[in-house]
Amino acid sequence: MIFYILVYSMENTLYRILVKQNPWWIKEKIDNPKAFLPQREIFPKLTFLLEKPRILAIIGPRRTGKTVCLFQLIRFLLEKKKVKPESIGYLLCDDPEIELYLLSHSLGEIIDGFLEERGEEMTYLFLDEVQYLANWAKWLKKYHEFYPNLKIVITGSSSLHLSAGSRESLVGRLVEEILLPMGFFEYVKIKKQLNKGEKPVETISSDPVRKTDFLLTHPKEQLVREKSLVSDFRQFLLYGGFPEGLFEKDINLWQEYLKEDIVKRQIYHDIVKIFRIENPSLLENLLFFIGSHQSELFSFESFLKALPFGSKETVVNYLAYLNESFLIKSLGKFSRKALIKQKKYFLTDPGLANMITGRTTLLADEEFLGHLVEGLVANSLIRKHPCFFFRDEKGREIDLIIRKDKEIIPIEVKYRENIKMEDLSSLVYFIKRQNVSQGLVLTKKLLKKEKIDRFFLYFLPVWEFLY
Repeated sequence: MIFYILVYSMENTLYRILVKQNPWWIKEKIDNPKAFLPQREIFPKLTFLLEKPRILAIIGPRRTGKTVCLFQLIRFLLEKKKVKPESIGYLLCDDPEIELYLLSHSLGEIIDGFLEERGEEMTYLFLDEVQYLANWAKWLKKYHEFYPNLKIVITGSSSLHLSAGSRESLVGRLVEEILLPMGFFEYVKIKKQLNKGEKPVETISSDPVRKTDFLLTHPKEQLVREKSLVSDFRQFLLYGGFPEGLFEKDINLWQEYLKEDIVKRQIYHDIVKIFRIENPSLLENLLFFIGSHQSELFSFESFLKALPFGSKETVVNYLAYLNESFLIKSLGKFSRKALIKQKKYFLTDPGLANMITGRTTLLADEEFLGHLVEGLVANSLIRKHPCFFFRDEKGREIDLIIRKDKEIIPIEVKYRENIKMEDLSSLVYFIKRQNVSQGLVLTKKLLKKEKIDRFFLYFLPVWEFLY
Protein backbone atom coordinates (compact mmCIF):
# COMPACT_ATOMS: atom_id res chain seq x y z
CA MET A 1 0.00 0.00 0.00
CA ILE A 2 2.90 2.35 0.80
CA PHE A 3 4.17 1.81 -2.72
CA TYR A 4 0.86 2.77 -4.26
CA ILE A 5 0.80 6.01 -2.26
CA LEU A 6 4.36 6.76 -3.37
CA VAL A 7 3.49 6.15 -6.99
CA TYR A 8 0.45 8.38 -6.62
CA SER A 9 2.85 11.13 -5.58
CA MET A 10 4.25 11.04 -9.12
CA GLU A 11 2.53 13.06 -11.79
CA ASN A 12 -0.89 11.64 -12.58
CA THR A 13 0.15 11.10 -16.21
CA LEU A 14 3.11 8.91 -15.26
CA TYR A 15 1.09 7.02 -12.68
CA ARG A 16 -1.61 6.23 -15.23
CA ILE A 17 0.96 4.96 -17.74
CA LEU A 18 2.84 2.83 -15.23
CA VAL A 19 -0.22 1.21 -13.70
CA LYS A 20 -1.47 0.38 -17.17
CA GLN A 21 1.85 -1.36 -17.94
CA ASN A 22 2.17 -2.95 -14.46
CA PRO A 23 -1.31 -4.28 -13.56
CA TRP A 24 0.17 -6.74 -11.00
CA TRP A 25 0.75 -3.74 -8.69
CA ILE A 26 -3.01 -3.66 -8.19
CA LYS A 27 -4.06 -7.25 -8.88
CA GLU A 28 -0.96 -8.74 -7.12
CA LYS A 29 -0.72 -11.35 -9.87
CA ILE A 30 0.06 -11.43 -13.57
CA ASP A 31 -2.71 -12.35 -15.98
CA ASN A 32 -1.10 -11.33 -19.28
CA PRO A 33 -1.62 -14.27 -21.71
CA LYS A 34 1.98 -13.94 -22.91
CA ALA A 35 3.22 -15.08 -19.50
CA PHE A 36 1.48 -18.44 -19.98
CA LEU A 37 2.74 -19.33 -23.45
CA PRO A 38 5.23 -22.20 -23.82
CA GLN A 39 8.71 -21.15 -22.76
CA ARG A 40 11.57 -20.84 -25.22
CA GLU A 41 14.66 -23.01 -24.68
CA ILE A 42 16.59 -19.97 -23.47
CA PHE A 43 14.25 -19.37 -20.50
CA PRO A 44 16.05 -21.45 -17.81
CA LYS A 45 19.27 -19.59 -18.58
CA LEU A 46 17.46 -16.26 -18.23
CA THR A 47 16.16 -17.21 -14.78
CA PHE A 48 19.70 -18.18 -13.80
CA LEU A 49 21.05 -14.82 -15.00
CA LEU A 50 18.43 -13.00 -12.92
CA GLU A 51 20.51 -13.98 -9.91
CA LYS A 52 23.70 -12.46 -11.35
CA PRO A 53 24.74 -8.85 -10.75
CA ARG A 54 25.12 -7.70 -14.38
CA ILE A 55 22.47 -6.02 -16.51
CA LEU A 56 20.78 -8.69 -18.61
CA ALA A 57 20.13 -7.85 -22.27
CA ILE A 58 17.88 -10.06 -24.40
CA ILE A 59 18.44 -9.19 -28.05
CA GLY A 60 17.24 -10.58 -31.36
CA PRO A 61 15.08 -9.78 -34.37
CA ARG A 62 11.48 -8.68 -34.05
CA ARG A 63 8.83 -11.23 -33.07
CA THR A 64 11.10 -13.90 -31.63
CA GLY A 65 9.44 -13.61 -28.21
CA LYS A 66 11.59 -11.16 -26.24
CA THR A 67 8.57 -9.45 -24.65
CA VAL A 68 7.04 -12.86 -23.92
CA CYS A 69 10.24 -13.79 -22.06
CA LEU A 70 9.97 -10.63 -19.95
CA PHE A 71 6.41 -11.39 -18.86
CA GLN A 72 7.38 -14.99 -18.15
CA LEU A 73 10.27 -13.76 -15.99
CA ILE A 74 7.85 -11.49 -14.13
CA ARG A 75 5.55 -14.45 -13.56
CA PHE A 76 8.56 -16.49 -12.38
CA LEU A 77 9.47 -13.79 -9.85
CA LEU A 78 5.90 -13.45 -8.58
CA GLU A 79 5.02 -17.14 -8.34
CA LYS A 80 8.32 -18.97 -7.81
CA LYS A 81 10.48 -16.40 -6.04
CA LYS A 82 7.57 -14.75 -4.16
CA VAL A 83 8.84 -11.27 -4.99
CA LYS A 84 6.42 -8.52 -3.95
CA PRO A 85 4.44 -7.18 -6.93
CA GLU A 86 5.46 -3.59 -6.21
CA SER A 87 9.12 -4.59 -6.48
CA ILE A 88 8.75 -5.48 -10.17
CA GLY A 89 8.55 -2.72 -12.76
CA TYR A 90 7.99 -3.07 -16.51
CA LEU A 91 8.31 -0.27 -19.07
CA LEU A 92 7.50 -0.54 -22.77
CA CYS A 93 9.95 2.04 -24.05
CA ASP A 94 8.37 2.69 -27.45
CA ASP A 95 4.95 3.38 -25.97
CA PRO A 96 3.84 6.74 -27.47
CA GLU A 97 2.75 7.94 -24.03
CA ILE A 98 6.21 7.22 -22.62
CA GLU A 99 7.84 9.01 -25.57
CA LEU A 100 5.64 12.04 -24.93
CA TYR A 101 6.35 11.99 -21.20
CA LEU A 102 10.11 11.84 -21.76
CA LEU A 103 10.05 15.00 -23.88
CA SER A 104 10.02 16.94 -20.60
CA HIS A 105 11.28 14.34 -18.12
CA SER A 106 14.15 11.88 -17.80
CA LEU A 107 14.43 8.11 -17.54
CA GLY A 108 15.97 8.71 -14.12
CA GLU A 109 12.70 10.17 -12.82
CA ILE A 110 10.84 7.02 -13.86
CA ILE A 111 13.43 4.72 -12.26
CA ASP A 112 13.37 6.82 -9.07
CA GLY A 113 9.64 6.17 -8.90
CA PHE A 114 10.32 2.43 -8.87
CA LEU A 115 13.10 2.67 -6.31
CA GLU A 116 11.62 5.13 -3.81
CA GLU A 117 11.85 3.68 -0.28
CA ARG A 118 12.68 0.22 -1.54
CA GLY A 119 15.56 0.05 0.96
CA GLU A 120 17.48 -3.22 0.95
CA GLU A 121 14.74 -5.05 -0.92
CA MET A 122 15.60 -6.42 -4.37
CA THR A 123 13.82 -4.50 -7.11
CA TYR A 124 13.51 -5.72 -10.71
CA LEU A 125 13.21 -3.33 -13.63
CA PHE A 126 12.34 -4.60 -17.12
CA LEU A 127 12.90 -2.16 -19.99
CA ASP A 128 11.37 -3.44 -23.24
CA GLU A 129 12.91 -2.09 -26.49
CA VAL A 130 15.31 0.11 -24.52
CA GLN A 131 16.97 1.58 -27.61
CA TYR A 132 14.10 4.05 -27.98
CA LEU A 133 15.13 5.89 -24.80
CA ALA A 134 17.59 8.76 -25.13
CA ASN A 135 20.87 8.25 -23.23
CA TRP A 136 19.59 4.98 -21.82
CA ALA A 137 23.05 3.44 -21.42
CA LYS A 138 24.29 6.33 -19.27
CA TRP A 139 21.24 6.14 -17.02
CA LEU A 140 21.55 2.38 -16.62
CA LYS A 141 25.24 2.66 -15.83
CA LYS A 142 24.44 5.11 -13.02
CA TYR A 143 21.70 2.99 -11.44
CA HIS A 144 23.62 -0.25 -11.89
CA GLU A 145 26.62 1.17 -10.03
CA PHE A 146 24.82 2.95 -7.19
CA TYR A 147 21.86 0.61 -6.57
CA PRO A 148 23.19 -2.94 -6.01
CA ASN A 149 19.70 -4.18 -5.10
CA LEU A 150 18.33 -3.20 -8.51
CA LYS A 151 18.32 -5.88 -11.20
CA ILE A 152 17.87 -4.46 -14.70
CA VAL A 153 16.71 -6.53 -17.68
CA ILE A 154 16.49 -4.95 -21.13
CA THR A 155 15.49 -6.02 -24.63
CA GLY A 156 16.51 -4.71 -28.05
CA SER A 157 15.77 -5.67 -31.63
CA SER A 158 19.40 -5.94 -32.66
CA SER A 159 22.92 -5.85 -31.31
CA LEU A 160 23.47 -2.73 -33.41
CA HIS A 161 20.91 -0.89 -31.32
CA LEU A 162 22.68 -1.86 -28.14
CA SER A 163 26.19 -1.33 -29.47
CA ALA A 164 25.22 2.14 -30.64
CA GLY A 165 24.66 3.18 -27.05
CA SER A 166 26.18 0.67 -24.70
CA ARG A 167 29.35 -1.14 -25.72
CA GLU A 168 31.68 1.45 -24.23
CA SER A 169 29.71 2.74 -21.24
CA LEU A 170 28.40 -0.66 -20.14
CA VAL A 171 31.47 -2.80 -20.77
CA GLY A 172 31.77 -5.35 -17.97
CA ARG A 173 28.28 -4.49 -16.71
CA LEU A 174 26.16 -6.11 -19.43
CA VAL A 175 25.58 -9.73 -20.42
CA GLU A 176 23.78 -10.40 -23.73
CA GLU A 177 21.59 -13.36 -24.61
CA ILE A 178 20.43 -13.69 -28.22
CA LEU A 179 16.89 -14.89 -28.93
CA LEU A 180 16.62 -16.08 -32.54
CA PRO A 181 13.80 -17.78 -34.46
CA MET A 182 13.23 -21.35 -33.32
CA GLY A 183 15.27 -24.22 -34.66
CA PHE A 184 13.49 -27.38 -35.78
CA PHE A 185 13.74 -29.22 -32.45
CA GLU A 186 12.35 -26.28 -30.47
CA TYR A 187 9.65 -25.76 -33.11
CA VAL A 188 8.40 -29.34 -32.70
CA LYS A 189 8.59 -29.19 -28.91
CA ILE A 190 6.54 -25.98 -28.65
CA LYS A 191 4.08 -27.11 -31.33
CA LYS A 192 3.34 -30.25 -29.31
CA GLN A 193 2.93 -28.19 -26.15
CA LEU A 194 0.37 -25.99 -27.89
CA ASN A 195 -1.46 -29.09 -29.14
CA LYS A 196 -2.10 -30.38 -25.64
CA GLY A 197 -1.83 -34.13 -25.29
CA GLU A 198 0.71 -34.57 -28.09
CA LYS A 199 4.23 -35.65 -27.22
CA PRO A 200 7.25 -35.20 -29.48
CA VAL A 201 9.34 -38.23 -30.34
CA GLU A 202 12.30 -38.87 -28.07
CA THR A 203 15.70 -37.43 -28.83
CA ILE A 204 18.42 -39.96 -29.58
CA SER A 205 21.75 -38.18 -29.64
CA SER A 206 23.14 -34.86 -30.79
CA ASP A 207 25.96 -36.74 -32.50
CA PRO A 208 24.97 -37.61 -36.11
CA VAL A 209 27.25 -40.67 -36.23
CA ARG A 210 25.69 -42.22 -33.13
CA LYS A 211 22.23 -41.29 -34.36
CA THR A 212 22.85 -42.94 -37.75
CA ASP A 213 24.23 -46.11 -36.16
CA PHE A 214 21.26 -46.31 -33.79
CA LEU A 215 18.62 -45.87 -36.49
CA LEU A 216 20.29 -48.41 -38.78
CA THR A 217 20.00 -51.02 -36.03
CA HIS A 218 16.43 -49.99 -35.07
CA PRO A 219 14.47 -49.85 -38.36
CA LYS A 220 11.06 -49.85 -36.64
CA GLU A 221 12.05 -46.85 -34.57
CA GLN A 222 13.23 -45.15 -37.73
CA LEU A 223 9.82 -45.58 -39.40
CA VAL A 224 7.98 -44.21 -36.35
CA ARG A 225 10.22 -41.17 -36.24
CA GLU A 226 9.93 -40.54 -39.96
CA LYS A 227 6.14 -40.61 -39.77
CA SER A 228 6.19 -38.11 -36.91
CA LEU A 229 8.93 -35.72 -38.03
CA VAL A 230 8.62 -35.37 -41.80
CA SER A 231 5.29 -33.49 -41.79
CA ASP A 232 6.51 -31.16 -39.04
CA PHE A 233 9.72 -30.52 -40.95
CA ARG A 234 7.89 -29.62 -44.14
CA GLN A 235 5.70 -27.15 -42.26
CA PHE A 236 8.76 -25.70 -40.52
CA LEU A 237 10.61 -25.41 -43.82
CA LEU A 238 7.68 -23.46 -45.29
CA TYR A 239 6.68 -21.22 -42.35
CA GLY A 240 10.00 -20.85 -40.56
CA GLY A 241 10.77 -20.50 -36.88
CA PHE A 242 9.15 -17.24 -35.77
CA PRO A 243 6.85 -18.37 -32.92
CA GLU A 244 3.68 -16.68 -34.19
CA GLY A 245 3.85 -18.81 -37.32
CA LEU A 246 2.58 -21.69 -35.18
CA PHE A 247 -0.78 -19.90 -34.89
CA GLU A 248 -1.23 -18.95 -38.56
CA LYS A 249 -2.63 -21.47 -41.04
CA ASP A 250 -2.81 -19.23 -44.13
CA ILE A 251 0.64 -19.07 -45.73
CA ASN A 252 -0.22 -15.96 -47.75
CA LEU A 253 -1.27 -14.03 -44.66
CA TRP A 254 1.81 -15.27 -42.82
CA GLN A 255 4.17 -14.10 -45.55
CA GLU A 256 2.49 -10.71 -45.65
CA TYR A 257 2.97 -10.52 -41.90
CA LEU A 258 6.67 -11.40 -42.22
CA LYS A 259 7.14 -8.77 -44.90
CA GLU A 260 5.40 -5.93 -43.09
CA ASP A 261 6.13 -6.54 -39.44
CA ILE A 262 9.59 -8.11 -39.53
CA VAL A 263 11.35 -7.02 -42.72
CA LYS A 264 9.89 -3.57 -43.33
CA ARG A 265 9.66 -2.50 -39.68
CA GLN A 266 13.17 -3.81 -39.02
CA ILE A 267 14.57 -1.87 -41.96
CA TYR A 268 12.39 1.25 -42.26
CA HIS A 269 11.76 1.76 -38.56
CA ASP A 270 14.53 0.22 -36.47
CA ILE A 271 17.68 0.48 -38.60
CA VAL A 272 16.73 3.81 -40.20
CA LYS A 273 15.91 5.38 -36.84
CA ILE A 274 19.25 4.39 -35.33
CA PHE A 275 21.59 4.97 -38.28
CA ARG A 276 19.81 7.64 -40.34
CA ILE A 277 20.01 5.72 -43.63
CA GLU A 278 19.07 8.03 -46.49
CA ASN A 279 17.78 5.37 -48.88
CA PRO A 280 16.43 2.36 -46.94
CA SER A 281 14.94 0.83 -50.10
CA LEU A 282 18.48 -0.08 -51.15
CA LEU A 283 18.90 -1.96 -47.87
CA GLU A 284 15.65 -3.83 -48.54
CA ASN A 285 16.86 -4.61 -52.09
CA LEU A 286 20.07 -6.05 -50.67
CA LEU A 287 18.12 -8.31 -48.33
CA PHE A 288 15.89 -9.51 -51.17
CA PHE A 289 18.92 -10.06 -53.41
CA ILE A 290 20.53 -12.31 -50.79
CA GLY A 291 17.26 -14.13 -50.17
CA SER A 292 16.84 -14.82 -53.89
CA HIS A 293 20.39 -16.20 -54.18
CA GLN A 294 20.63 -17.94 -50.84
CA SER A 295 23.73 -20.06 -50.18
CA GLU A 296 25.39 -18.93 -53.41
CA LEU A 297 28.91 -17.44 -53.47
CA PHE A 298 29.02 -13.65 -53.16
CA SER A 299 31.75 -11.08 -53.61
CA PHE A 300 31.57 -7.32 -53.27
CA GLU A 301 31.77 -7.14 -57.05
CA SER A 302 28.60 -9.24 -57.37
CA PHE A 303 26.75 -6.91 -55.00
CA LEU A 304 27.95 -3.80 -56.82
CA LYS A 305 26.96 -5.29 -60.16
CA ALA A 306 23.46 -6.29 -59.07
CA LEU A 307 22.59 -3.28 -56.92
CA PRO A 308 23.23 0.43 -57.51
CA PHE A 309 24.93 1.15 -54.20
CA GLY A 310 27.64 3.31 -55.63
CA SER A 311 30.47 2.28 -53.32
CA LYS A 312 32.05 -0.69 -51.63
CA GLU A 313 31.77 1.12 -48.28
CA THR A 314 27.99 1.24 -48.60
CA VAL A 315 27.86 -2.50 -49.27
CA VAL A 316 30.02 -3.19 -46.21
CA ASN A 317 27.85 -1.02 -43.97
CA TYR A 318 24.55 -2.40 -45.26
CA LEU A 319 25.71 -5.99 -44.85
CA ALA A 320 26.71 -5.14 -41.27
CA TYR A 321 23.26 -3.67 -40.55
CA LEU A 322 21.49 -6.78 -41.85
CA ASN A 323 23.87 -9.13 -40.05
CA GLU A 324 23.70 -7.35 -36.71
CA SER A 325 19.91 -7.19 -37.03
CA PHE A 326 19.96 -11.01 -37.29
CA LEU A 327 18.29 -11.03 -40.71
CA ILE A 328 21.26 -12.61 -42.52
CA LYS A 329 24.30 -14.73 -41.71
CA SER A 330 27.44 -15.48 -43.67
CA LEU A 331 30.00 -18.25 -44.03
CA GLY A 332 33.67 -17.69 -44.72
CA LYS A 333 35.80 -19.97 -46.83
CA PHE A 334 37.72 -22.82 -45.25
CA SER A 335 41.31 -21.85 -45.98
CA ARG A 336 44.66 -21.23 -44.33
CA LYS A 337 45.04 -18.02 -46.31
CA ALA A 338 44.52 -14.82 -44.35
CA LEU A 339 42.33 -13.03 -46.91
CA ILE A 340 39.38 -14.71 -48.59
CA LYS A 341 37.02 -12.37 -50.44
CA GLN A 342 34.15 -14.69 -51.31
CA LYS A 343 31.47 -15.58 -48.78
CA LYS A 344 28.17 -17.39 -48.66
CA TYR A 345 25.17 -15.42 -47.42
CA PHE A 346 21.75 -16.70 -46.41
CA LEU A 347 18.72 -15.58 -44.45
CA THR A 348 18.40 -16.63 -40.83
CA ASP A 349 14.93 -18.13 -41.29
CA PRO A 350 13.45 -20.28 -44.09
CA GLY A 351 10.08 -18.53 -43.79
CA LEU A 352 11.74 -15.23 -44.73
CA ALA A 353 13.40 -16.86 -47.76
CA ASN A 354 10.07 -18.24 -48.98
CA MET A 355 8.42 -14.84 -48.50
CA ILE A 356 11.12 -13.09 -50.53
CA THR A 357 10.93 -15.57 -53.41
CA GLY A 358 7.11 -15.72 -53.29
CA ARG A 359 6.95 -19.48 -52.72
CA THR A 360 3.84 -20.54 -50.84
CA THR A 361 4.32 -24.31 -51.25
CA LEU A 362 7.26 -26.70 -51.17
CA LEU A 363 6.51 -27.80 -54.73
CA ALA A 364 9.52 -25.79 -55.81
CA ASP A 365 12.45 -26.69 -57.97
CA GLU A 366 14.95 -29.07 -56.42
CA GLU A 367 17.81 -26.56 -56.57
CA PHE A 368 15.91 -23.92 -54.57
CA LEU A 369 14.89 -26.44 -51.91
CA GLY A 370 18.50 -27.56 -51.67
CA HIS A 371 19.66 -23.99 -51.02
CA LEU A 372 16.82 -23.44 -48.53
CA VAL A 373 17.73 -26.54 -46.53
CA GLU A 374 21.43 -25.72 -46.72
CA GLY A 375 20.75 -22.31 -45.19
CA LEU A 376 18.66 -23.93 -42.48
CA VAL A 377 21.46 -26.35 -41.60
CA ALA A 378 24.05 -23.57 -41.64
CA ASN A 379 21.95 -21.51 -39.24
CA SER A 380 21.73 -24.46 -36.88
CA LEU A 381 25.47 -25.15 -36.98
CA ILE A 382 26.65 -21.54 -36.64
CA ARG A 383 24.92 -21.35 -33.26
CA LYS A 384 27.15 -24.14 -31.95
CA HIS A 385 30.41 -24.42 -33.89
CA PRO A 386 32.85 -22.47 -36.09
CA CYS A 387 31.45 -23.05 -39.59
CA PHE A 388 32.83 -22.56 -43.12
CA PHE A 389 32.39 -23.68 -46.72
CA PHE A 390 35.03 -25.17 -49.03
CA ARG A 391 35.79 -24.33 -52.64
CA ASP A 392 39.08 -24.75 -54.48
CA GLU A 393 40.50 -23.43 -57.73
CA LYS A 394 39.10 -26.41 -59.68
CA GLY A 395 35.55 -25.70 -58.54
CA ARG A 396 35.34 -28.53 -56.01
CA GLU A 397 32.91 -27.39 -53.36
CA ILE A 398 31.55 -28.61 -50.03
CA ASP A 399 28.52 -26.97 -48.49
CA LEU A 400 29.64 -26.84 -44.86
CA ILE A 401 32.75 -27.53 -42.81
CA ILE A 402 32.54 -27.43 -39.02
CA ARG A 403 35.25 -27.48 -36.40
CA LYS A 404 34.14 -29.45 -33.37
CA ASP A 405 36.81 -29.43 -30.70
CA LYS A 406 39.89 -30.43 -32.73
CA GLU A 407 37.91 -32.39 -35.31
CA ILE A 408 37.00 -31.24 -38.83
CA ILE A 409 33.69 -32.53 -40.18
CA PRO A 410 32.70 -31.93 -43.85
CA ILE A 411 28.95 -31.86 -44.57
CA GLU A 412 27.09 -32.03 -47.87
CA VAL A 413 23.38 -31.17 -48.05
CA LYS A 414 21.65 -33.31 -50.70
CA TYR A 415 17.93 -32.72 -50.22
CA ARG A 416 16.82 -34.82 -53.18
CA GLU A 417 15.35 -38.19 -54.03
CA ASN A 418 18.42 -39.70 -55.71
CA ILE A 419 22.04 -39.31 -54.66
CA LYS A 420 24.84 -40.70 -56.80
CA MET A 421 28.43 -41.22 -55.73
CA GLU A 422 29.64 -38.81 -58.40
CA ASP A 423 27.59 -36.14 -56.58
CA LEU A 424 29.93 -36.65 -53.63
CA SER A 425 33.27 -36.50 -55.43
CA SER A 426 34.22 -33.18 -53.80
CA LEU A 427 33.40 -34.57 -50.37
CA VAL A 428 35.53 -37.66 -50.96
CA TYR A 429 38.38 -35.50 -52.28
CA PHE A 430 38.30 -33.24 -49.21
CA ILE A 431 38.22 -36.16 -46.77
CA LYS A 432 41.28 -37.75 -48.38
CA ARG A 433 43.14 -34.45 -48.68
CA GLN A 434 42.50 -33.41 -45.06
CA ASN A 435 42.87 -36.96 -43.74
CA VAL A 436 39.64 -36.84 -41.73
CA SER A 437 37.84 -39.98 -40.63
CA GLN A 438 34.28 -39.27 -41.72
CA GLY A 439 31.94 -37.19 -43.82
CA LEU A 440 28.25 -36.42 -43.38
CA VAL A 441 25.61 -36.32 -46.12
CA LEU A 442 22.28 -34.78 -45.12
CA THR A 443 19.50 -36.23 -47.25
CA LYS A 444 15.78 -36.00 -47.89
CA LYS A 445 15.13 -39.50 -46.52
CA LEU A 446 18.15 -41.74 -47.23
CA LEU A 447 19.73 -43.40 -44.19
CA LYS A 448 22.87 -45.48 -44.59
CA LYS A 449 26.55 -45.88 -43.69
CA GLU A 450 29.15 -46.51 -46.33
CA LYS A 451 32.89 -47.24 -46.00
CA ILE A 452 35.23 -45.83 -48.62
CA ASP A 453 38.89 -46.74 -48.23
CA ARG A 454 39.71 -45.86 -44.60
CA PHE A 455 36.83 -43.50 -43.85
CA PHE A 456 33.05 -43.61 -43.51
CA LEU A 457 30.26 -41.62 -45.12
CA TYR A 458 27.14 -41.24 -42.99
CA PHE A 459 23.85 -40.53 -44.78
CA LEU A 460 21.25 -39.06 -42.44
CA PRO A 461 17.88 -37.41 -43.19
CA VAL A 462 18.20 -33.68 -42.55
CA TRP A 463 15.16 -33.59 -40.29
CA GLU A 464 16.84 -36.17 -38.02
CA PHE A 465 20.05 -34.17 -38.00
CA LEU A 466 18.23 -30.97 -36.97
CA TYR A 467 16.12 -32.72 -34.31
